[in-house]
Amino acid sequence: MRVLKHYRLLRLVLVLFAVVAQCVALDNLWILLVSSTLVLLSWYFTEGPRSYVLPTWVSRIAVVVALAVTLYNSQLTVNNLIQVVGQFFVWLTVIKLYGAKSVQNDAQELILSIVLMTLAGLYATDLLFGILLVLWAGLATWVFMLYQLYYGVETMRLERYAAVPKSYGVPWTRPVTGRRVRAAFRRTALGLLFVGLVLSIVSFFFIPRGFTDDSRHLGKINTGVSRLELSPDIDLTVRREQVMVVQLVDRDGVVFQLPEPLRLRGAVLERYEGEGVWVAGSRIHSKKIQVDSDSYSSLIKGKKQNYFTMHVALQRPSINIYSLYEPIAIESDEPVMVMHDRSLHTMTFNPISLFPKRYSVQVDLQRYISSDSTKLQTGRYKNEAVAELAVNILQENEIASEFIFNEDEETRTKISQLFVDYLTSNAFQYSTDQSLLAPEEYAFMNNHKDPTEAFLLTLQSGHCEYFAASMVAMCDTVGLPARIVTGYLTDRWDPTTKQYIVLDSDAHAWVETEVAEGLWRAFDPTPPTTGSPTAHQSLGWLEGLRLAWIRLDREWKLGVLNFDADTQHHLMDTFFPLWREKTSAAWEKATTNGAKIVNWFDIGSGGLLWIVLVAGSVVGATIVIVVVNGRRKRVRKTLLLHSTVSASTVISIEFYAEVLRILSAEGHKKPPWQPAKTWIDSLPLSIEAKNLLRSLTHKYYQIRFGGVQLGRNQRLVMLKTVSDFSNALRKD
Repeated sequence: MRVLKHYRLLRLVLVLFAVVAQCVALDNLWILLVSSTLVLLSWYFTEGPRSYVLPTWVSRIAVVVALAVTLYNSQLTVNNLIQVVGQFFVWLTVIKLYGAKSVQNDAQELILSIVLMTLAGLYATDLLFGILLVLWAGLATWVFMLYQLYYGVETMRLERYAAVPKSYGVPWTRPVTGRRVRAAFRRTALGLLFVGLVLSIVSFFFIPRGFTDDSRHLGKINTGVSRLELSPDIDLTVRREQVMVVQLVDRDGVVFQLPEPLRLRGAVLERYEGEGVWVAGSRIHSKKIQVDSDSYSSLIKGKKQNYFTMHVALQRPSINIYSLYEPIAIESDEPVMVMHDRSLHTMTFNPISLFPKRYSVQVDLQRYISSDSTKLQTGRYKNEAVAELAVNILQENEIASEFIFNEDEETRTKISQLFVDYLTSNAFQYSTDQSLLAPEEYAFMNNHKDPTEAFLLTLQSGHCEYFAASMVAMCDTVGLPARIVTGYLTDRWDPTTKQYIVLDSDAHAWVETEVAEGLWRAFDPTPPTTGSPTAHQSLGWLEGLRLAWIRLDREWKLGVLNFDADTQHHLMDTFFPLWREKTSAAWEKATTNGAKIVNWFDIGSGGLLWIVLVAGSVVGATIVIVVVNGRRKRVRKTLLLHSTVSASTVISIEFYAEVLRILSAEGHKKPPWQPAKTWIDSLPLSIEAKNLLRSLTHKYYQIRFGGVQLGRNQRLVMLKTVSDFSNALRKD
């Protein structure tokens, strides 16, 4: 049967999909490579005429070994019990593929694939698993139907072998089917897929769920930076995971790109505690602000006219609210509480509230940060060696080093730029890996009480936090107010979505100095070398594909896995108000027409109920009649029970009945269990008689199983052939 031609290959592909999906859910590349390779090799060893299968005792030993290896490599706890069971079932499925091929083994392999997908679905959150699940479900519909057909064919063949005498070699047979069986099979499979798709969509929208206890938490929460510690034991983790996407929109609704990199302010550190530790200062005037999803909440008094809007979509929640320049208003997709520091113009979400998935910030176009200019009396950096270095830099450029706090904006800006030029010179090197330090350098850095002095005067190699801390240290020693700002710096622009892509590796620290009373300007002392956040970050096509996948994975987790009741209500309110209005209007029109009918016939409410019952009965009876008649026609067509077809078929094969009668009279009676073609080949007849008999049998097969009908002249020709066959037998 042509429908079953690729059954065994499709069955193997289905099992392979289940194994790969389970390994994706486990996030175990080693198991994925080994198990997938073994699954593919099973086709080479177990299929074909020279198949090699594992003996039963070897399979049992392999199952015990697989269980032992799984328990040894996994720490079995209540939390990871499902993952351990899933890993064991991967090896169990691989072992089963190397067993003897039979209908029962095929059924067990298909059941194991269902178990693997079910276990993986209990804890998998990756978009890749979702895609594999959809592909597996579609392929499973086709393969399971093929298995039912394969099971029927094999059962028929086994029953036939049991009915034939063992002394007779039964040839390989093919099942007899009606016409257009492949089209019917395809229609059935597509119908099942369509029904499954509709049921899945309906259950998705009408059964809300939340994959996590709190659907607003997309992953590990970023608690922000409130402390900076310089130490050789602390390295910056350079990861390429996406943190957020940012879109800039002007007041006219036009999306734009900045001519310089996007610099997102997060936290501000201005107090030095000693030994390389910087923390947030004491000039904190925080205010709680309730942020809603329907309007912007103002952060300052009076509405500024010159502003643009930042739309931020988070890949994972963060306690810090990042803003470009000075924020003036904020809005989020969830009602949340925001802590706004009016002195530093930084914002954080209240830790006891939920973290939103998206928020928008209106930002002042002024690139300076207006802030409290009161100088800290304590917590400023002091070091004579660093002060001497800073003074020398200023004196080399003919700038007095005293009373800088009282200097004008131009002088303060020039001093800040001199420190930036010094730190970005070729004398300093950017590095995020302190393990590259020589043993004596590491010991010197670890034992030094002031890492900033060690970095500036000796090592001159480190990451952005060292450069930012060193610039603030030099500013403090000469009386110029300065502070460390932590956040993100990126120029990774996606032209497709017109958004900035922010990754973990874009985390950065820079400096803000008070260039005028109450005005702070950003300066970046980190050199733009390879690996530095200040280096140019081009977005290649491979990186673009990777970020597009990350974006899809985020939408999968937000829109599918975390489709909760709140999202459902929001979706209903967004898409269904028009339908509700139309439904209400249709119902009102129907009730009005019903009232008119009641008033016209003066039949009262009881009469109206009677009309409704009668109409409903008529509609129901009509549906039942249509369904029953349709089913009856399909059954009659399938079984070929139409009287005209049956009569014509009987008339057309009368000639073959005469052939069997002639052979029976000659002592050649056909066994009921033997096919006609096989039987005639075994008869001891002359060549002439056997050729005539073969042509008669071929025509019989065409009429009986191929749907061929003979006309009157053709039936006369067949009767003439039967007469010739009878004469040939007499000659023998």
